[in-house]
Amino acid sequence: MVAALAARYRAARRVPLSQGFEMVPLVGDLFDEMSISPEAKNPESAVGGWGRLGKQAEGLLAELSRNSPVAYVCTEYFGGVGEQSALAYVDGHLATGSSGAGRVLPWSSSIGPINAALSAIGVDRE
Repeated sequence: MVAALAARYRAARRVPLSQGFEMVPLVGDLFDEMSISPEAKNPESAVGGWGRLGKQAEGLLAELSRNSPVAYVCTEYFGGVGEQSALAYVDGHLATGSSGAGRVLPWSSSIGPINAALSAIGVDRE
């Protein structure tokens, strides 16, 4: 899946991870090259109301997941409190909840959206 994304977009940078996974940071030049629709730049229409993902990018994730599970994760923390959003796609379908967003507090027992998405694509806790 990551190879297909890197072949499609010159700005995609592959980063190897454990368990045979890879990630591609969705930043700067890649975000621009993907020409993600203007709705994605509107925080109200993005995942969780603040992530950088719109319907066009969600469609791309669904398409890429037909070959291999894929997750989109976004997080922002300051002083131990923050928010996460994450979506996981498997076989072209959304595998985690419809919003995939949530506030994560240091005292929370919730696994959070990112861990839920990683679990959905087959990442094992190390």
